[in-house]
Amino acid sequence: MKAVSVGRINSLLFFGFLIFTALYFARSFLVPFSLAIILAMLMLPVCQKLEQWHLPRGLAIVLCILLILLFIAGMFGIIAGQFAGLQEDLPKIQTEVQTQLDKFQQWVQQQLKIPPQEQETMLKENLSSGKGGGAGGIAKSILSGTIGGLTTLVLILAYFFFFLYYREKYEVFFLKIRGENHTPEVKEVMGKIQKVAVKYIGGRFLAILILATLNSVGLLIVGAKNAILLGILTALFTFVPYVGTLVGGAFAAGTVLITQSASSALTLIGILALIQMLDEYLIEPYIVGGNVALSPLAVIVALVIGGLLWGIPGMILFIPFLGIAKIIFDHVPSLHPYGYLVGMNEESSGSSPLKKIKGWFGKKEDA
Repeated sequence: MKAVSVGRINSLLFFGFLIFTALYFARSFLVPFSLAIILAMLMLPVCQKLEQWHLPRGLAIVLCILLILLFIAGMFGIIAGQFAGLQEDLPKIQTEVQTQLDKFQQWVQQQLKIPPQEQETMLKENLSSGKGGGAGGIAKSILSGTIGGLTTLVLILAYFFFFLYYREKYEVFFLKIRGENHTPEVKEVMGKIQKVAVKYIGGRFLAILILATLNSVGLLIVGAKNAILLGILTALFTFVPYVGTLVGGAFAAGTVLITQSASSALTLIGILALIQMLDEYLIEPYIVGGNVALSPLAVIVALVIGGLLWGIPGMILFIPFLGIAKIIFDHVPSLHPYGYLVGMNEESSGSSPLKKIKGWFGKKEDA
């Protein structure tokens, strides 16, 4: 076995430290840049289709941008409409929340011997020591956040436009790096990378629409008010694998518990568990697909690192980025071990419950 020198290990650790430091401090540039790359790969088939209809490339890209803006406006419109309906139930929700807070204060008093008045004083001191600065500070934060969000959106769309407009140039760039002798291999890798982006991000959006519909139906079954709003919010949480499902389910069940009853919340938990099984064994394999064939441990590590470095956008982006990295690892012989490390074992993927079910039906048909 070939020995690895201490100097090489130190160099790798130092190189990794530099990469993570650069990713963290350059996040204000890298997050919109990365989102634009993913969006460009996602909308490339649409842009190509519009160009086949003899539209100029610039006009085709502008139409793609309009589609993106219409989608964002539609989502905000649906959520805003549901929030408007939620205002009617705000007094009841406030009363229920106050009741639960009173119970919690009593529990704290019994367990920690802290009177309710002292608890309120401690809470006010903590709030006043924050950065809010009262109503003026909140308004300032909302205004700055809105301006920052709009600026980021403009940057993403600008990057998006130029990525699609000069896409052949970037392809030639990668061909020049690898060499003309490897042109078929480079084109194959680039095709697979685009497929991962389209299949994961596009499939994830479609899966969220299906989950939002199923969640809304489940919430209507238990008689929840503003079921569509809760269904959409619960589905949006699933954009973050594993963690998002738990947080979204807890959010929906907690809201039903506050506004209705414990039995309704328990019924909803059962319905959401059934929907999660459908997502795991039907929606995920058929719509999102297995192109991001990463091991669960690699996905969790990507979630944690992405969240630490870039926040919520990192938790969403680092998974397709890791899938893209795996494709590159699998096509570079010296990097094959890393592709094997982050990938899904063939034995594990072959023994999935869905394939077992298919096998059972196959056996029955043969018989």
